[in-house]
Amino acid sequence: MKNRIILGLFLCTLVIGCKDDDLNMDRIYVTHVKENVYEGYQLVWSEDFLGEGLPSASSWTAEEGYQRNSELQDYLNDVSAVKLDSGKLVLRAFADPHDGTNAYTGGAYHFDYSSGSVITRDKVSFERGRIDISAKIPVGRGLWPSIRLLPATDEFPGEYAAIDLMEYVWGDDAAHSTVKSAFHTSQTESGAWETLPEASTAMDALDEQYHLYSLVWTKRQMDILIDDNVVVSYAKEDMDAGADVWPFDQPFYLAISLAVGGTEGGNWGVDTSVFPAEMKIDYVNYYQLAGDEPDEEEEEEIFVPVEVVKNGSFESAFDAGKEPAIVQDNLWTDFYARANTWSVKGPKNNTTLEVVEEDGGHSLKYATTAPNKWQTFLRYPMQNVSAGKYRLSFYAKSDRTEKSPFYAYVAFASTEDNLAFATNNKCPDLLDCIYIDENGTQFVITKTNAIADGQAKTLWPVLTGEAGTEWTYYSVDVDIPENQLVMVGVYMHEVWKYEESDASMNKSSFVGKDTKPVSFWLDDVSLKTVDPSEE
Repeated sequence: MKNRIILGLFLCTLVIGCKDDDLNMDRIYVTHVKENVYEGYQLVWSEDFLGEGLPSASSWTAEEGYQRNSELQDYLNDVSAVKLDSGKLVLRAFADPHDGTNAYTGGAYHFDYSSGSVITRDKVSFERGRIDISAKIPVGRGLWPSIRLLPATDEFPGEYAAIDLMEYVWGDDAAHSTVKSAFHTSQTESGAWETLPEASTAMDALDEQYHLYSLVWTKRQMDILIDDNVVVSYAKEDMDAGADVWPFDQPFYLAISLAVGGTEGGNWGVDTSVFPAEMKIDYVNYYQLAGDEPDEEEEEEIFVPVEVVKNGSFESAFDAGKEPAIVQDNLWTDFYARANTWSVKGPKNNTTLEVVEEDGGHSLKYATTAPNKWQTFLRYPMQNVSAGKYRLSFYAKSDRTEKSPFYAYVAFASTEDNLAFATNNKCPDLLDCIYIDENGTQFVITKTNAIADGQAKTLWPVLTGEAGTEWTYYSVDVDIPENQLVMVGVYMHEVWKYEESDASMNKSSFVGKDTKPVSFWLDDVSLKTVDPSEE
């Protein structure tokens, strides 16, 4: 990678036409012209670490003293810890017991080791494009080498994000040859600092050969690659609904360090036999898409769906009092108390409703040995569901090889009076409900207009299906109007249909009843807003 023509700094303008404003950099340090190796990208900055002594002060700062994470080393701005050697940047960690000062507390701090760390802060920054770092990293108990990108400003949301291209600690796996890659931010629904998607990658010969650590960064997504293989990604569409801002639309600086001990590196102690240890960087390349202007590019509005079903994958523990339950009350009784709770009406001696573990995940299992047509509906009430287009979706299966019929429904109370009307049994069978006919046309029906208009050939359904022994995905889009309360649910092992000739909706005329014992599973139940671009 070093067989390139060395040119003067003035070639930056002549060859690639770069300038400070274009690159969002305070200083430009380009010593080489290289062929563009990625289609659609152009090289805008590179560092090949030629020369001797410390790296160029135009691009790099060697950190000094105590910095972070209860680490045991003293970072030195000295060739004993940071130096250029044969076209490589070498960071060197070594035993060096001595006393110093904790820069954060101002108090005394004992250092057992010294090492090197370099950053491009206030000198070179990056914002979208592709960044390649070729590195050979040392392995050993207590070493904590890392390559990361951090916000160039401490102003909000600058201090609320980090991109870890690579960090190594001894205890990641039994082979001790695993590196982590991850994204971090406090721009989450909880507002707490969290690790977002992360990956652990097992690698060979970390300390014997160079590997390529890369970030491909667009306005909508970031991909971390190792040796040109994507190991972890994070996109705007993956953000929590409660996050305020995408924290990666800002300049970041590069930080390369060889730490010893600390909150990660020190968990398994320090093996002093690994010293001196060296981390070597062959080159850093920064590419941008041709025509990409990070500071001037218009931001696309990103649709973030709103999910109103809580824990629909059943992978988390339910809040106290919200566990799935068998109940005896009527359909709309205690609606508010049962909000965000899965329940089914039925006799407890022959019916169960529980979260079960199967095939490495969890699902909701309903089982009964004595089905009753009035006690087969699984329900999930919700409050404060805004009007809009929603997608109801779930996976379902049963223990029946001949398949078990079911249908799903969406019902709602448009007003408090509407809800009271139902709970007083003046409208015992349905409130306002969404009905979709065989042509895909959606209606909002009530008992009164269903009889008058003849719409309800089938009672309440937004979709019907037959669940066999294999997981099958079902979904339907519905327009939910303004409401007080919404309830979604499933009638298991029953398809209630009215005879075509029965305009009175007499319940004795239901057909398609299925009263054989059954076990029925649901998973990944979701009711979330639909992207308007899909409509």
